[in-house]
Amino acid sequence: MQARLGLLRKTVEKLQDEKMRAAAEAQIQELRIKIDGLRRAVGTYCMIYLRSIFPEDASLIYDILQERLAATDKSKAATGIYERHNRPVKQANE
Repeated sequence: MQARLGLLRKTVEKLQDEKMRAAAEAQIQELRIKIDGLRRAVGTYCMIYLRSIFPEDASLIYDILQERLAATDKSKAATGIYERHNRPVKQANE
Protein backbone atom coordinates (compact mmCIF):
# COMPACT_ATOMS: atom_id res chain seq x y z
CA MET A 1 0.00 0.00 0.00
CA GLN A 2 2.88 2.35 0.73
CA ALA A 3 4.31 1.73 -2.73
CA ARG A 4 0.94 2.38 -4.32
CA LEU A 5 0.65 5.61 -2.32
CA GLY A 6 4.05 6.71 -3.60
CA LEU A 7 3.09 5.92 -7.19
CA LEU A 8 -0.13 7.87 -6.84
CA ARG A 9 1.77 10.87 -5.44
CA LYS A 10 4.13 10.85 -8.42
CA THR A 11 1.16 10.49 -10.75
CA VAL A 12 -0.54 13.54 -9.25
CA GLU A 13 2.62 15.58 -9.76
CA LYS A 14 2.69 14.73 -13.47
CA LEU A 15 -1.02 14.97 -14.29
CA GLN A 16 -2.13 18.14 -16.05
CA ASP A 17 -5.84 17.36 -16.36
CA GLU A 18 -7.69 18.68 -13.31
CA LYS A 19 -10.33 15.90 -13.36
CA MET A 20 -7.67 13.20 -13.46
CA ARG A 21 -5.69 14.96 -10.72
CA ALA A 22 -8.79 15.22 -8.51
CA ALA A 23 -9.55 11.52 -9.02
CA ALA A 24 -5.97 10.56 -8.15
CA GLU A 25 -6.03 12.77 -5.05
CA ALA A 26 -9.28 11.09 -3.98
CA GLN A 27 -7.58 7.70 -4.37
CA ILE A 28 -4.69 8.98 -2.24
CA GLN A 29 -7.09 10.03 0.51
CA GLU A 30 -8.83 6.62 0.44
CA LEU A 31 -5.49 4.83 0.58
CA ARG A 32 -4.31 6.98 3.50
CA ILE A 33 -7.48 6.10 5.41
CA LYS A 34 -6.86 2.38 4.78
CA ILE A 35 -3.23 2.67 5.82
CA ASP A 36 -4.15 4.53 9.01
CA GLY A 37 -6.71 1.82 9.80
CA LEU A 38 -4.08 -0.87 9.34
CA ARG A 39 -1.65 1.04 11.56
CA ARG A 40 -4.26 1.20 14.30
CA ALA A 41 -5.02 -2.51 13.90
CA VAL A 42 -1.34 -3.39 14.24
CA GLY A 43 -1.07 -1.52 17.50
CA THR A 44 1.03 1.18 19.08
CA TYR A 45 3.95 -0.95 20.23
CA CYS A 46 4.40 -2.61 16.85
CA MET A 47 4.32 0.75 15.08
CA ILE A 48 6.89 2.19 17.50
CA TYR A 49 9.14 -0.78 16.78
CA LEU A 50 8.69 -0.44 13.01
CA ARG A 51 9.41 3.27 13.11
CA SER A 52 12.58 2.64 15.06
CA ILE A 53 13.77 0.24 12.34
CA PHE A 54 12.48 2.17 9.31
CA PRO A 55 12.63 5.89 10.04
CA GLU A 56 10.10 7.98 8.14
CA ASP A 57 12.77 10.32 6.78
CA ALA A 58 14.61 7.48 5.03
CA SER A 59 12.81 8.38 1.81
CA LEU A 60 14.81 11.62 1.74
CA ILE A 61 17.90 9.62 0.85
CA TYR A 62 16.16 8.21 -2.21
CA ASP A 63 14.92 11.67 -3.21
CA ILE A 64 18.48 13.00 -3.07
CA LEU A 65 19.76 10.06 -5.12
CA GLN A 66 17.04 10.55 -7.70
CA GLU A 67 17.88 14.26 -8.04
CA ARG A 68 21.58 13.54 -8.43
CA LEU A 69 20.96 10.82 -11.00
CA ALA A 70 18.71 13.13 -12.97
CA ALA A 71 21.47 15.78 -13.01
CA THR A 72 24.23 13.44 -14.24
CA ASP A 73 25.37 13.10 -17.83
CA LYS A 74 23.87 9.82 -19.07
CA SER A 75 25.67 9.86 -22.40
CA LYS A 76 28.81 8.46 -20.74
CA ALA A 77 27.07 5.88 -18.56
CA ALA A 78 28.93 2.55 -18.40
CA THR A 79 31.40 3.56 -21.12
CA GLY A 80 34.38 2.51 -19.00
CA ILE A 81 33.32 -1.13 -19.23
CA TYR A 82 33.26 -1.07 -23.01
CA GLU A 83 36.56 0.77 -23.31
CA ARG A 84 38.29 -2.02 -21.39
CA HIS A 85 36.79 -4.72 -23.58
CA ASN A 86 37.73 -2.98 -26.83
CA ARG A 87 41.44 -3.11 -25.99
CA PRO A 88 43.44 -6.01 -27.42
CA VAL A 89 44.05 -8.83 -25.00
CA LYS A 90 47.69 -9.29 -23.98
CA GLN A 91 49.01 -12.82 -24.21
CA ALA A 92 50.82 -14.33 -21.22
CA ASN A 93 54.09 -14.81 -23.18
CA GLU A 94 54.32 -11.19 -24.41
